[in-house]
Amino acid sequence: MLVDKISVATWNVRTMLEPVESKSSLAIRRTALIAKELARLGIGVAALTETRRSDAGTLVDGGYKFFWQGLPNDTPVRKAGVCFAIQVDLLDDDIVLSPSGLNERLLSFRLRTRNTGRDLLFVCAYAPTMDASLEVKERFYAGLNKILEDNRDAAVKVVLGDFNARVGSDACSYVGILGHHGIAKANENGDRLLQFCANNRMVVTNSLFKHKYHHKTTWQHPRSKHWHLLDYILVNSAFRRIVKDTRVMRSADCSSDHRLVRSRLVIEEKARRGPWKRRYDKVPVRLDVRRFNVPSFRRKYVAGIRRELKEVKGDWKILQQTMSDVGLKILGQYRRRRNDWFDENDKGISRLVEKKRNAHSVMLGIERKGPRFEKARLEYSKLRSDLQRRTRQMKNVWWRRRAESMQAMSDKHDTRGLYQSIRDLCGPVCRALSRVKASDGKLLSEPTQVNKRWIEHFRELLNRDPEVDPSALEIIPQRQVREDLGRPHSLEETMKAIGCLKNAKTPGVNTRKQALHF
Repeated sequence: MLVDKISVATWNVRTMLEPVESKSSLAIRRTALIAKELARLGIGVAALTETRRSDAGTLVDGGYKFFWQGLPNDTPVRKAGVCFAIQVDLLDDDIVLSPSGLNERLLSFRLRTRNTGRDLLFVCAYAPTMDASLEVKERFYAGLNKILEDNRDAAVKVVLGDFNARVGSDACSYVGILGHHGIAKANENGDRLLQFCANNRMVVTNSLFKHKYHHKTTWQHPRSKHWHLLDYILVNSAFRRIVKDTRVMRSADCSSDHRLVRSRLVIEEKARRGPWKRRYDKVPVRLDVRRFNVPSFRRKYVAGIRRELKEVKGDWKILQQTMSDVGLKILGQYRRRRNDWFDENDKGISRLVEKKRNAHSVMLGIERKGPRFEKARLEYSKLRSDLQRRTRQMKNVWWRRRAESMQAMSDKHDTRGLYQSIRDLCGPVCRALSRVKASDGKLLSEPTQVNKRWIEHFRELLNRDPEVDPSALEIIPQRQVREDLGRPHSLEETMKAIGCLKNAKTPGVNTRKQALHF
């Protein structure tokens, strides 16, 4: 039986602001640090809360693609914000519904798994705190209910996030919602969350599995020093069996006062009635034509083409496929590598992060009283400060070297290399989500809906009754038809046209570059 295994997580990271937006030294490449921790723990989809980023946008960093939704950029104080960090490999599956945010507290997307063909709905939620008004809380749960109602056809529904609630351990009163391994007592926000689970037939997976106390709690109260469970992973009860484990991962560290909660899902194949096909065709593979600068690769490619094309006679599709197969075998697939100072110093930073993580684990294993704990705390603080200092030094050295390299390119008039270095210096590209207004004024962000709206717009714009008098067209003088333009082009004309093309240009839809033709 085919299965899909995926690990999901929720984490209140407190902030994802970059150095330009935040004065804190901890904000240096927050996305890279978070991606490194997620990759180490094998997380496929992570719901990040309290990100504090503005508006909506995307970013690729560390093997993960971040989709966030926040308050407008002109908001004085941005306390909320939600984000999905999705492993790039998972994006090869069919995304039925791209991440779209209802507001700064709710973000959702749907994914169709590769092997089993299940539709999974993921919702990232950041609930209001206890001191928020009743109106704000009701608006939050109304929006959450709306997302589930709009995606009723999704098989598996997973709601992750920081709900600022304590659901307690009363499994007898909430049969099918709470397990027998909850902690503490419920509060007002917890009762509201349990009522939401009862109305939508959701189960709190944090309470299903037996773990140590410190593997259940996610946040420590700053005054009472008591640990509480505020971050939850909810699954619709019909698919409760796919959840194999849910626990807190204390080793995850991004300088947040919340701990990461990880859940392992194993999704089994559903019964199929007839053949099942993928909805979309595969994206053509781009070839690494930069290897043509090496003479050995160039000779191998020419020899491979001559060997394979002996039996090809005038069939363009066979010729096209043969060029792609030989190029992929010899040149390999093109992979964009845009390394910045963080990526080039990955080994050094990883060693420092590992030392800090070990010190953090030692500190957590000691009772919070006595000289041993104080010594461990001081050691952890020292390593944390050392990490910040060393990363700043690495960054300054890297920028100095790149500046000298770019100055040398400018002196040599190497325009191509100079502009390529400038593009590389931009680092991970932040892209704002494209939005358009529907005919009724509603804002659309889903790509399929945006495309349909553009089709509708151009049909209205172009399919109009002509305003030109047909008799005026007869007055326009007609030129003589040139029959020679209809004949097939010769081999010499084809070679001349290919020779006029420039290298290092973006290929067309068939991904063939000028360098592949000889």
